[in-house]
Amino acid sequence: MFSRSRGLQTGKSAATADGPTRLPRAGDGSARQGQGWQDPLSWVQLTYRARRVRDQLFDANLFAEPAWDMLLELYGAHLENRPITVADACAASSVPSLTAHRHIELLLKRGLLVHSDRGEGDARQVELSESAKASMHAMFLKLKALADSHPEPVRSAG
Repeated sequence: MFSRSRGLQTGKSAATADGPTRLPRAGDGSARQGQGWQDPLSWVQLTYRARRVRDQLFDANLFAEPAWDMLLELYGAHLENRPITVADACAASSVPSLTAHRHIELLLKRGLLVHSDRGEGDARQVELSESAKASMHAMFLKLKALADSHPEPVRSAG
């Protein structure tokens, strides 16, 4: 995931559950200390990487969430303005292909994914629906707000 990072497209508008929110550019003064969202892609990447660390420390089957892994991949791709194929989404899920395809179908039926007109079969491109983009954006804004409101840990002297 995100291995072909092309950098975040900042300064764009993105919808949230509370309405459109401008993603601030680093250093443009639109994000004050502890506020704003300077790099939403880093939050998505951290979430995905934390899941892979968890898989290394515990039985990966214990926490299998292929649909969530796909949503993370597709949201990251959206932020990077990078196309994703069905095969890419399947690979991001870290489950067998048949299971991954079932989850893609479920996400399509629930209106969270849409197919593009490009490609066929596993080469066909998929992307998050507008409502899924808004939900993912709102979720990461809320995670950022939680992190900003969390007090710094007390460090012992010595």
